[in-house]
Amino acid sequence: MYVLGGVFWAVVLCAFQATWGVAVAGSAQMAALFAALLVMTATFTVLRIPAGRSDVSVGALVAYLSVPLLGVLPAVAVKMVGFAIGGCLSIKKPEVALRNLFVATGMMGLTVLAAGWAYHAAGGAFHGGVTPDLVLPYLAMSATYTVTNVLLWALVSAVSDHHLLWQSLVDGLRQFWMNALLFAVVGLFSLAIYSQLRLAGLLVVFGVLLAARFTLKLYAESRRFRSELAGVLADALKFKDPYTGDHSARVANIAVATGRMLGLSELHLEKLRDSALLHDIGKIAIPDAVLVKPGPLDTGERATMERHVGAGGELLEQSPRLRELAGYVRSHHLGVAAPGSAVKPPMETRIIAVADAFDAMTSDRPYRKALPLHEAVRRLREGCGTQFDPEVVDALLRALRLSELPRPVTPPSLPPTAVR
Repeated sequence: MYVLGGVFWAVVLCAFQATWGVAVAGSAQMAALFAALLVMTATFTVLRIPAGRSDVSVGALVAYLSVPLLGVLPAVAVKMVGFAIGGCLSIKKPEVALRNLFVATGMMGLTVLAAGWAYHAAGGAFHGGVTPDLVLPYLAMSATYTVTNVLLWALVSAVSDHHLLWQSLVDGLRQFWMNALLFAVVGLFSLAIYSQLRLAGLLVVFGVLLAARFTLKLYAESRRFRSELAGVLADALKFKDPYTGDHSARVANIAVATGRMLGLSELHLEKLRDSALLHDIGKIAIPDAVLVKPGPLDTGERATMERHVGAGGELLEQSPRLRELAGYVRSHHLGVAAPGSAVKPPMETRIIAVADAFDAMTSDRPYRKALPLHEAVRRLREGCGTQFDPEVVDALLRALRLSELPRPVTPPSLPPTAVR
């Protein structure tokens, strides 16, 4: 990690050293602008928003102001110094965070350097006002910033956490491509405010960015609340039936690993995880005499058990936060199009159907032992096209080969229930 961070720093260090003196030695207005953008960068570095496996920040928008107003090299200095200050203020575990901050600061400087070059290569030049010919340079700068940032983070993840470089890159681009377009628009709007009000306009821009950050935070908290609510309901099911609760957790992990192989975005993976975690939540409404029967069910008992699909959907419909998951829960046994229909179930449903079957086959039941892995794989392949989506089965098997799936676990003592 230190070597990688050193490479990032080596690329931008000369720019940083040359820039500091130029920016501060200029006019008083330029020095004030440099300081204001520095404070904004540090502020939004502290105010980063957790989002899934990463976090988001509106700090990129400050860079989109720094490049046209200061130039590429001063913008690099603003980003690196501001990011370092904000990172130091956010440190909770110095022994770990300082190393990460060293790498991340070099990474951010390199990101702004690439974005600034793209801006000028596309003909970007700020002459005191926002004109239509700035649209293309801003889009180029925003796209380059996003791609460079995601690529460098994917590289760091591949080195430090042994994640697949290509998969991390695809995941990141799927998650943040919309940001590139949105931030370009907001960046141009912020530049227009500055062109009218100059330094005083930065206060207005700061307010705009705070509002954007507040909106992103609300959205992130809404997603987190849904996941927490799904986790609470899954725990409630576990209290009623520990085995089904554990099964649901494993299915969620298998589904997410499969979804990653299929290139789903982080937003889709979160929805997939929550849906898989709750796919059997309707079993709360099933009588214990049927749910925990230590053996195969007769025809009437099986009809009772099958009601858990509709019951789960009805339960989730009662919550505005979980309502969008209800359809996936109702159809989680549909791995392919229903008989007589040419319309495929949603991808989330097809993934859950395969993950559910795979875990059921590779887990111990009260009335039978888990199937050998090769037999479970054979049955999945045999069901391709008639019971399971071939594309999903292939993705699950790829995740299995790459050890991305949780290993089947045999509990020390089997609880008196079955997963059906």
